[in-house]
Amino acid sequence: MPATDTGLWEAIQRDDVGAFEVLYQRYWQRMFAVAYVQLSSREACEEIVHDIFLRLWTERHRLQIEYFPAYLAAATRYHVGRYQRAARARPLRYADSPETLSSRADYNLGETRLLDLDLEKRLAAALGQLPRRCQQIFLLSRVQQFSNDEISQQLHISRRSVENQLTAALRHLRVLFKSFVFLLITDIW
Repeated sequence: MPATDTGLWEAIQRDDVGAFEVLYQRYWQRMFAVAYVQLSSREACEEIVHDIFLRLWTERHRLQIEYFPAYLAAATRYHVGRYQRAARARPLRYADSPETLSSRADYNLGETRLLDLDLEKRLAAALGQLPRRCQQIFLLSRVQQFSNDEISQQLHISRRSVENQLTAALRHLRVLFKSFVFLLITDIW
């Protein structure tokens, strides 16, 4: 069995399980200690060390590692940081009934994104029913945030024409989305 890290790595790349075990025994405690200082969770640290060594084994034919202590220290720091970000992201809370849910963290972001996509699709369809010039003015005003004066200069029309077109577009959208808002509210409650 090779004594150096480089020799062990070369053996591991030739699928030597024994060399992998030697490398694991050589470094796992150091990696665990580094992770434990940051996390203070035995289970999390064991999982991090396990994940790193699992990746070493599964990617052994592709990874090029020159100096194991530096590589493993960096991998440990990366996994600890990723674990901490995931833990801070959004804690799960369980409730017996929907009435006890009160904060923004309780909402299903996937469902919210689907509702947003549905709303965007309906908006595009509603805008498609408008005359081309009316669509253009609405998009310049509401999407690109141009002022009415800027739109009138760009399109070489009067400011009053811009206002009339926006009023027509908003009236059209208000009528079409009144039923959508009602459906949205009844779905939420």
